[in-house]
Amino acid sequence: MKKNKAHDEDQQWFMEHIGAELQKMDDAYERSEPELGPFESFVASHKQELRKKLWRDLALFWLIAAMLLLGMLWILERDWIWFAALQLLVAISAISYIGFVHVWKGRKQWKNN
Repeated sequence: MKKNKAHDEDQQWFMEHIGAELQKMDDAYERSEPELGPFESFVASHKQELRKKLWRDLALFWLIAAMLLLGMLWILERDWIWFAALQLLVAISAISYIGFVHVWKGRKQWKNN
């Protein structure tokens, strides 16, 4: 019982001397919750912009793919030797590019020796 009484006295002393100041600080620095509406509109507009960009990029991809395919079919129809040479050139270029990038990245990395 003495412990409870001592605790109550401590609590009362704390509230009288420090509690009011703490309440003033809480009131002065209270953070308000942001409203959800502006965030929802921001997300909706961002999603709409991304959707537009996706469709634009997809249309550009299909246009370029169609042009490449038609060009390859045109070359194949004209002369299959030119078609084979173009295929060989593209394959060698791709392998060279991959090798160059691999070697170039290897130079930039730190060595642990």
